[in-house]
Amino acid sequence: MKLLKKLLLPYFLFQITYTIYYYFLYDQNSLELEPLIPNWSLWFLLSLFFWNILLILFVKLLNLRPAVSLLLAFLLGLAVGCLNVPLDFLSFSRTFVFFPFFLLGYYLKKKHFTRLFSNKVRFLNFCFILCLSSTIYFIPEANEKWLLGSMPYNEFDTSNLLGILIRAGLYILNLMMIACFFTFVPKKQFFFTNWGKNTLYVYLLHGFFIKAFRESEIKDSFESIVLLLIVSLLITVFLSSKFMTTIAQPVIELRLGKLKRCFHQIRKKLHYIES
Repeated sequence: MKLLKKLLLPYFLFQITYTIYYYFLYDQNSLELEPLIPNWSLWFLLSLFFWNILLILFVKLLNLRPAVSLLLAFLLGLAVGCLNVPLDFLSFSRTFVFFPFFLLGYYLKKKHFTRLFSNKVRFLNFCFILCLSSTIYFIPEANEKWLLGSMPYNEFDTSNLLGILIRAGLYILNLMMIACFFTFVPKKQFFFTNWGKNTLYVYLLHGFFIKAFRESEIKDSFESIVLLLIVSLLITVFLSSKFMTTIAQPVIELRLGKLKRCFHQIRKKLHYIES
């Protein structure tokens, strides 16, 4: 019941909201609501719901050992691409493709990250990031849709065997990039630390800005990239701010705690002014 309230209800609310938003943004002829085919970034809420269900299945019901559980999860992620059917229904493909990372996060403990913070590992990871970034820059024709995990292998005009090998390579690459990311996560708190508490707000709300930006007349150029970086930072700061989270909490978390505290503070200030 908690998962339904925390994940599925916000999913359906935003699914309706995004459908209406797209109707006006793209000047569509009709308003068509497809509740079981998630709009853009909403796949994450749906997959997160199923990941929790799969976690119960793997850990509680089947009681699999971590190594066996992870191996099975990765095999399912590789196998789902062999299905020659549309895989966006209920975020079916992404649920299985990215479930291994969710499961791995469940098993990992703080002690597993200690080796990532040595200077040697940080240097090696930094070099790896530079090499990967250079490769992406000099080979722009690489199909980035492989990273989405949302389509069967036949959509890429490749055989199932080659598709499995490519996805397996991407799994390895993703794991290495995750390690690189955690290597440079600061241990101390900074002014942006609290932003991390509100990443769900940023994730669910940023789509309204991104879709509008894509429909704008801004062309690809160095200036537009710089502008995009600046605007992205400003959007992140705004959507993770106390003001925005207070307004959006009733919709995203289905809670009124922040809004009640806000009104309570306003009443106290008004009472103080009147007295």
